[in-house]
Amino acid sequence: CSAMHALLGEDKEPAEALSAFLEAYDPEPIEKLLTPTDFMPHGEFLEGFATCYDWAYPVITEGARAKLRAIIERHAGINYSGFIGKKSWEATNEANNHSMAAMGAVGLSGLALWHENPDAPKWAAMARDKLKAYFEQSFDLDGAGYEGNLYGPFGTARILPFQSAIVRYGHEDVLANGKLDAMVDQWIAEIAPGGKQMLPLNDTDGFFPRWPGITYLYDASKHGNGRARWLWEGFQNRFVGSGGHTAPYALLYDDPEIKPVAPTQLVRFTLAPGAPGLPWT
Repeated sequence: CSAMHALLGEDKEPAEALSAFLEAYDPEPIEKLLTPTDFMPHGEFLEGFATCYDWAYPVITEGARAKLRAIIERHAGINYSGFIGKKSWEATNEANNHSMAAMGAVGLSGLALWHENPDAPKWAAMARDKLKAYFEQSFDLDGAGYEGNLYGPFGTARILPFQSAIVRYGHEDVLANGKLDAMVDQWIAEIAPGGKQMLPLNDTDGFFPRWPGITYLYDASKHGNGRARWLWEGFQNRFVGSGGHTAPYALLYDDPEIKPVAPTQLVRFTLAPGAPGLPWT
């Protein structure tokens, strides 16, 4: 957020404060908690740094850039070598939200350091291949996710900033042609009728406050999906959050010209032949 404010607002104060913070920042206490073969934490830790490096580069000091660059190179390298070496289940199974949390950050790191690190294009290429495999294998044609209505949205949101970035460079938009629309419809169907329907014993207790809402804003603005806008506006305080460190992307993806449209069929997936009827159908 500080990086975006400093860049777009041309305000020296947040730029100076950000530079001072980064120059003094000691990542060691957190890095000690990150095990070498558990890649999702490395990715989630890395994601904000990669984005900050890219956005804040013109307005922060060289010392701050150097500190950020070292963190990015270290953790992107851990993830890259781990996935190449298939050192955990995250690296061997394409259909998992953990790999998207890792690859989302690795991909952004590759773009941020594209001209500065010879391995950066390899990072981005791996992230691109992983995200394509994830969306091809983790969701059916109706948008239902292999990992359900919590981890499907989580994995999608973690790779979304990287995916939206490479689309601008001419790569395939794997969420176009109704793909993300169907996924959003499925998520609406699973949570909207009562909020505690599909996974009442999940660790979120069916409340879903950790859902990153940028997915819905992206679908609304890029694909004109009014239902996605409805989900963002109508359930923002109940089911979807701003996404924590992805919150700055809400500014990029927000398009108030897209008006919310309430879905007319909240539970369409129960209406297929042979599907069990539920109390709220």
